Amino acid sequence: MDYGCASGEYSLVIGNLVDNVIGIDISEEMIKLANQKMVNRKSNNIEFHQSDITDKRFKPNTFSTILAFNIFHLLKDIPNSFSRLNLLLENEGIIISQTPCLGNRNIGFRTFLKFAKKIGIYFY
Repeated sequence: MDYGCASGEYSLVIGNLVDNVIGIDISEEMIKLANQKMVNRKSNNIEFHQSDITDKRFKPNTFSTILAFNIFHLLKDIPNSFSRLNLLLENEGIIISQTPCLGNRNIGFRTFLKFAKKIGIYFY
């Protein structure tokens, strides 16, 4: 899964390396753009959905890997979002994330890091 896939660039890059990819984003315009890129690149193992991680189509223990690039700093409830992502992962699945470091400006992000450390998924 590519969570917060935007225009689908990461999904399209990794699509050549994996069996299938599901990209999700809440923006209808981003999903339209991602679908157009998918058609242009003739990718046939990628799906894009205007959706979020609470979508009931996504069942627990479904994904071996979840990409979450540049999304956590935008979320209002980071701990619950991360819990949902963890639920969607298969046993020993991984979340690969990159997000802006906002220092002291974002209490939500600091709360997320404390939560992640507490449940053993962040070690610094």
